[in-house]
Amino acid sequence: MNWYRLQREHEDGGYAFMEVGLDMHDDESQNRVYKTVDHTLVIKKATEDDAGSYICHDFSTTDRLIKSVMTQEAIETILSDTDKFRFFYHLDVLRPSKIPVDEVAENGILTRSPSPSEVLEDENLELFTDWQKWGRCSKCDKQGERKRLGVCVVKKADPDVLCHPWYIEAILSSNPTGVPCRSSVFTNHIDFKTRPDELLKETCEVKCTAADAGQGKALRISGLTDVLFGKKKKGMLKKTLKIEAGKDVFLICPGAQIDSVVVWLNNTRPLVGVIVRNLTNGRVDIDAHNILRIYRVTLKDDGKYQCIKDHKEQIEFRLKEP
Repeated sequence: MNWYRLQREHEDGGYAFMEVGLDMHDDESQNRVYKTVDHTLVIKKATEDDAGSYICHDFSTTDRLIKSVMTQEAIETILSDTDKFRFFYHLDVLRPSKIPVDEVAENGILTRSPSPSEVLEDENLELFTDWQKWGRCSKCDKQGERKRLGVCVVKKADPDVLCHPWYIEAILSSNPTGVPCRSSVFTNHIDFKTRPDELLKETCEVKCTAADAGQGKALRISGLTDVLFGKKKKGMLKKTLKIEAGKDVFLICPGAQIDSVVVWLNNTRPLVGVIVRNLTNGRVDIDAHNILRIYRVTLKDDGKYQCIKDHKEQIEFRLKEP
């Protein structure tokens, strides 16, 4: 059995269809794309470049239908052909958002209200927000804040009307509840720039548990939030980054989701997003994904940065001159 990959774009207007290149390192840990003894295709650390349609077929005999460049009609023929035993998978990879996550509120007083559904009639597409579960409350035994991520999703507006091009029709027809707007299926077709993911916030109040009480000392940050520090994790990940002046650096907190309770420290000094952003004229900020962004690094930025997620230290960065 062998694996082929179908790529939607090709300079001749067709679709490139080629054998999947496998890594063949002696050290198996270095192989990112490989095939197991039972012919399973394994792709580690998938990127946007891995997105596409994959077909498994018996290569012991010549397959007259498979060509290096194929038309839509030829692809439909190969999918309906029963001469050979094939598996067909579409691998989707969510593209990084090119637009910031919008912070919204139910009452619309401080920020704008959540976006209503909208229909793109010419494309027969409906855009709406799929709200995820609420995250943890940031405090206990006092008023805190919790977050909820809303993912931009697109589906067919009218199930009985075809979408174009044909591969979008195939994907949306087989996923009637919709796919994320940042799906790779829309690459080079539609870029939903006007419809970002959204972050809903609300106040909350929960009782402290025995586990909360045993976390350690509490630190009040400028009267805005509390962080409970537990014991330092054994073998906590540490990284030293040598950054040239003027470059940008994005520090990611391992395992942190958009609704996680995350606090960044700089040399034990808590960094509060809105305050840091105002003091640095936007040069240093913590975005909705809890990523610490430092633009145009200067010598003043040299130091130790720690990430606290859900009251536990996750990682320590050290910025240094190259």
